[in-house]
Amino acid sequence: MSRIYDNWDRLVAAVLRRELIWKICHDHSRTPSVISSVSSDFGSSFSLTSPLSSTFVDAEDGVFMFDNYLPLQISANIKASVRSEEGKEEPRGQLVLIRVSPVEFGLQELLMAPSIALGDKVETFRNAYLVRLREDFMIVVKRFSRGKFTDDVLEEKLKMIGSIKHENVVKMMGYYLNEDECLAILEYFPQGSLETMLHGEKGKNRVHLNWEARVRIATGAAKGLVHLHRKWRGKFAHGNIKASNIFLNSDQYGCISDITIATSPTSNYDPPEVSLMKKTSQASDIYSFGVLLIELLSGRSPLHSTGRHQTFIDWALHHARDEWTSLVFDKKLLKDHLVKQAMWKILAVALSCVEKIPEERPTMAEVVDMLEYHIFKQNLVSGIIRM
Repeated sequence: MSRIYDNWDRLVAAVLRRELIWKICHDHSRTPSVISSVSSDFGSSFSLTSPLSSTFVDAEDGVFMFDNYLPLQISANIKASVRSEEGKEEPRGQLVLIRVSPVEFGLQELLMAPSIALGDKVETFRNAYLVRLREDFMIVVKRFSRGKFTDDVLEEKLKMIGSIKHENVVKMMGYYLNEDECLAILEYFPQGSLETMLHGEKGKNRVHLNWEARVRIATGAAKGLVHLHRKWRGKFAHGNIKASNIFLNSDQYGCISDITIATSPTSNYDPPEVSLMKKTSQASDIYSFGVLLIELLSGRSPLHSTGRHQTFIDWALHHARDEWTSLVFDKKLLKDHLVKQAMWKILAVALSCVEKIPEERPTMAEVVDMLEYHIFKQNLVSGIIRM
């Protein structure tokens, strides 16, 4: 604190300003919303009642009051400024805005804007923050450890991610990089993540996704991955495909987020080679997408217990051997015979993605082709709007 404030008057002024920010945010926060802090998703901890149409969602309203906002630089513990020779505060590091924002902001405004930390578990997004700028414009700031990466390597990856323009990929609006860490500034999705919709707290943030909704989510996310894989030509992978990183765009199709910037811990979505090699690849993205497909089909989370089965994939394979049982599928989706046929077709695609040998997995382009063939061209499900 002494490095930032050089006299008592400035310290008092800053404290008063912080209290004013808290009061403003507290007053604005008393609106109905849906709580979702149980998951790692950063999109739904400040979401209004889901705007998904009734065609796709049956949701119960919930109310969540925000009263714990703090400036981002305190929440994230970012050392944001140093003393210059003239004794004034100057930002340390560089804020790069890649896309034009509806609300203009600079580094100091970003760091002092009211924010709330998202996620409440060690394995979740403890380092993601929902930030409210002027005019109630919301963004998500994700904090990454720099690790051993140089500025050049980090900036190359950040610029590559920032250059992605696709309707099924969450946009990076900008980034901030200093000698200690980096922040990614991402667009905010008020509907929340797939993980929240499938596994959130019942009655507050969980919604029922019918077959049409799940098809849209799967095909959208798949097309986003195809775009990444083609753009990067094997040089980089997403590296973090899981339900908490899948959101719904304005057309209600799946949209992938949180492309790995630095190394990340392994998850239940990762194939065996990632645990061994500690390195992701486009082949590992395909495996993770297969796990995601099984999650959509079953309604079960890969993070939950699988009983006597060693892994989530072992559980799915065990039940897939007895086709007549349908125990691998979400019971809520089995009322329609045509839907059941489609689910078996999609399960076959998912199982091809989770082959243990990376070379035996299909490419993401092939996955999209198979999904569209089984779902759209065969008309196994009526009433689906083609992409």
